[in-house]
Amino acid sequence: MQYKRIFVTLKQENPNYALVGEAMGRCIIESRGGQGKISFIVQNLKPQIIYKAYIISNIGSHDIMLGSLVIDSKGRGELKKNVNTYDVEGTGLSLGDFEAAVVLVGEKEEIISPLVGYVDREIRWKDAFRKSEEHKANTKKDKEDLKKSEVNQEMKEDVRELESEEKELIDEMTEEIKVNQVDEVIKDENLKEEASNEENQGEEKTLTAAEFKPVKDNIPKIGSVFEMQSENNIQNNEFSDEVKQDGIHEVFKVMAKEVNKQITEFKNYTLMIEKDIKKYDEDDRNKKQNLSKSKINSELEHTFLHNMKMVPFKKQLKSVRWVRISLKETVNLPIDFWNLINDPFIVNSFKKYNHLILGLYDGGKEKEYILGVPDVYKEENKARANAMGFIQFKCCDEVKLEENIHGYWIMPIPIV
Repeated sequence: MQYKRIFVTLKQENPNYALVGEAMGRCIIESRGGQGKISFIVQNLKPQIIYKAYIISNIGSHDIMLGSLVIDSKGRGELKKNVNTYDVEGTGLSLGDFEAAVVLVGEKEEIISPLVGYVDREIRWKDAFRKSEEHKANTKKDKEDLKKSEVNQEMKEDVRELESEEKELIDEMTEEIKVNQVDEVIKDENLKEEASNEENQGEEKTLTAAEFKPVKDNIPKIGSVFEMQSENNIQNNEFSDEVKQDGIHEVFKVMAKEVNKQITEFKNYTLMIEKDIKKYDEDDRNKKQNLSKSKINSELEHTFLHNMKMVPFKKQLKSVRWVRISLKETVNLPIDFWNLINDPFIVNSFKKYNHLILGLYDGGKEKEYILGVPDVYKEENKARANAMGFIQFKCCDEVKLEENIHGYWIMPIPIV
């Protein structure tokens, strides 16, 4: 399995960020089989500024942000990142496809680069960087548009389904009304025939073929009840009164009106404005964040129950419980895990002392986690620790803080 290593010299491009003289550095790209590692080592940069390390490719205009460089009081900083040699951070590009290494500060739109280096030859890396950021923004917008389209399409299908159900309901009710009205006509004709028979009782009359008409000829055809009435009914104005007074017909009109009203309201609902879609997306994100917070707190509860208990300080508050943790267990904390495990200051302390500590402060209404990194106090490390979020150095013994005293750098972490 062949081992490859490429050195890229990082040269000063913007002098405003040099501590004294000229800033410089190097990027080392290593690979063995499918495993790769990228290291940034810089010096003589101003501290207390957030610097970000990038590698850039002109192929498809890709840029990858590897992490933040924390600069100490002497202007030095280091960052290491493990990657897949043949598919760097899911881009589909191999390590050999990247042609530039850049250290940036500020917002992406400004493109301020204190240090820049090239693998073989100089490339127009700023153009590739801009195209990559535009592509990321367009991809995000396309996903949002697709989601909106899917939501509206689903609502349109619901409207069509509701319209279909309404049509079936109307057809069923219309058919029922027609049958009822036909029954009424037959009943009316039968009553008339009975009355006629009573008047002519005792008289016998032989009907000719011309005079004989079957009862069924007097029955209106189904579907023509609303348009047709027999001549007798029109003259007597009897059938029209029955239709007007028909209770079922009135119920049908009320129900049809209500169904049409519901369909109109549902159609209006599909015309969702953009802020409604955004609110839907925000609610979805909040739900996922709540699930993530619940998982984090569950993992940390497990840590305090099962990890080794610690008493790191000779005098400590009863309201704080301490346990011993490894570097990889910091993944459960609500902080930037990747910056933490790639920072040389943290990694070197863990390798030297083989542990970190995690505290839980319970002050009743106020609760928070506390991360502790073991170290020997050096004044030169204070600025770097503060930049990482470690607000103080606490001695193990009750002694005055001075050089070479054993203790822990302390970082408070709010409970999510």
